[in-house]
Amino acid sequence: MGTTTNPTGRDSHGIVATRNKKYVHTLDRIQAEAYSLRTDNVCELFAVTDDSNLPKNDPSPDLLETTPDGEYLALAFRGPAPVTFSHSTQGSCSGVGIVKLERDGRRGKLVTVLRTTNLTPDLSTKPVSVPGGVNYAGTERSDIHMVAVIDRKLW
Repeated sequence: MGTTTNPTGRDSHGIVATRNKKYVHTLDRIQAEAYSLRTDNVCELFAVTDDSNLPKNDPSPDLLETTPDGEYLALAFRGPAPVTFSHSTQGSCSGVGIVKLERDGRRGKLVTVLRTTNLTPDLSTKPVSVPGGVNYAGTERSDIHMVAVIDRKLW
């Protein structure tokens, strides 16, 4: 998360080769720097909005996979309330980020987020403490860790 108390921290997580095998992509969960995921404020369009302290354009990528056509990457985006244990992989647009690969797979650009939600109103009075992040007081508990892309032709 870009607002961590350790802004130089890194957490490389997930790796995938492009379909043409020319490039390997990995993600940084803390800095969200792969493909400049904060560029164009795409995450902000799909952000969790029930806690004004949570940054609105803060994707926290986890694992990723290439689409069958090799044109896109699907990235799991963590949510504002990490479910495994509290650490700095807190994000504001939980769901699946879609990155359009460019320059023959050398670069990519976040083009949309398939937003997921898991609202738990009964927990709204129990803020989630996230070391290095924002103590989240909202009700969103969606926290995607992995993404799988399935080729429809195989079904």
